[in-house]
Amino acid sequence: MPNPGRMAEWVLPLGTGIGVDAYVQPDATIAPFYDSMVAQVIVHAEDRSQALALMRRALEWMRIGGVTTTAPLHQAILAQESFASRPITIRWLEESFLPQWESAS
Repeated sequence: MPNPGRMAEWVLPLGTGIGVDAYVQPDATIAPFYDSMVAQVIVHAEDRSQALALMRRALEWMRIGGVTTTAPLHQAILAQESFASRPITIRWLEESFLPQWESAS
């Protein structure tokens, strides 16, 4: 889970189709009483498969050090074939993905 601390490293993905909405900057300190979403990565592509591939690359390029983020969770979700191959609802996350994620952790 995300946690407070000093952002020791802050390298965000850039490029066509990648957007980052963030309120922190390099060397910032995330206070203990903070909004856990300090940044969000948004991608846009011609279709879902291209957008998923672009998001995978964006998360690989991103470097945030000093604090724990949810990037590994999002990478694990993107790695699921069932996420890429069919429409997803919040039920998929609760019933299919999270039980596997929690047992692997």
